[in-house]
Amino acid sequence: MSAADIAQPEGFIALPGSAQLLYDDATVIFRFKDLLLLAMFDISTSRPLPKNMLLTTFKTSVDDAIACSELATEPVSLLNTLQCFAGKLNEQLSGGCVSITVAFIDAQRVWGYCAGDVRMGCLRGGALNWLSPVHTAANVFVPFT
Repeated sequence: MSAADIAQPEGFIALPGSAQLLYDDATVIFRFKDLLLLAMFDISTSRPLPKNMLLTTFKTSVDDAIACSELATEPVSLLNTLQCFAGKLNEQLSGGCVSITVAFIDAQRVWGYCAGDVRMGCLRGGALNWLSPVHTAANVFVPFT
């Protein structure tokens, strides 16, 4: 699918994290015509980032990539967008830590990148199957399918 297919998001939703309501985690969903772009953020409790700045910077990075026709459902375009997002965060903040999993979801597959310990899985036959790795090195985006 090309950038033209996801040129205009049909919706944007930011939700609080559901695993630990006491923590300031977040889930962001961009809904396009035939797919979703899902981002899950696990904000560190010991070295937290400002949640509003995190979500605003992420949305701006995705919006910028769409406006420049750089966000397509190809691994290299998503990775470039994530690296741009990480660079913008580093420019704005002197500290803090967040784990992230970002995935494209359509009728045929789920794929994306993760950094840190946010995990994505699915239920199959009553068992939870993890799609993303358990943990990755800091600041390294690891692909999963």
